[in-house]
Amino acid sequence: MRQIIILISLLLCYGCSVATLGKNIVQQTPYNLNNTKSKTISVINLIDTVDTGKIVGKGYRGRACLPTDELRWIGNEKVIFELTNKVRVQLSKYGYSLVGEVNSLFNDEISRKSELLLSGKIIDVQANVCMSGGIAKGEIYIKVEWQVFNNKTKEVILSLHSEGIMVEREFYIDGFKVIFYKAFNQALDNLLAEKEFYTLLMNEH
Repeated sequence: MRQIIILISLLLCYGCSVATLGKNIVQQTPYNLNNTKSKTISVINLIDTVDTGKIVGKGYRGRACLPTDELRWIGNEKVIFELTNKVRVQLSKYGYSLVGEVNSLFNDEISRKSELLLSGKIIDVQANVCMSGGIAKGEIYIKVEWQVFNNKTKEVILSLHSEGIMVEREFYIDGFKVIFYKAFNQALDNLLAEKEFYTLLMNEH
């Protein structure tokens, strides 16, 4: 009898959707410098300030996405390093005068030659994710605080926040990481769409 009840429950829940976070973040279009020279800028490492073990949402298990325990945040230094490289790639893509290279071991040393330094810290993560083996789907939200530091005056000259969110309704291999990266990419694009950031980086300002 117990097996029948479990089977019925699975059939009823199969394909149950993961709960939404209820956020609506608009995807902004970054400024493109179009061969206009900017001030030189270097990216120093991002940091994760979300407490390890903090409840960030709801967890689901299996193909049926049955609710399980709360989802807790676990930091990952390798992921943060990869996010730092993503920032470098996007700055270069949109025409900024980037000092430093993707995956270089010497960017901290090279950054001293740059007029400006860009850094960011992840200050909030929210997630409702369904995991089944090595695949996952769901929704992840991220908020980043960005700061621009002037190498000459030795002071922070701009602070901005940006947000990103990504929803994936289909299972992906290494899905949590995939969704997290996409949410971060939106937050990064939204930073590069900020007029204050664009204006600061232009040489005539």
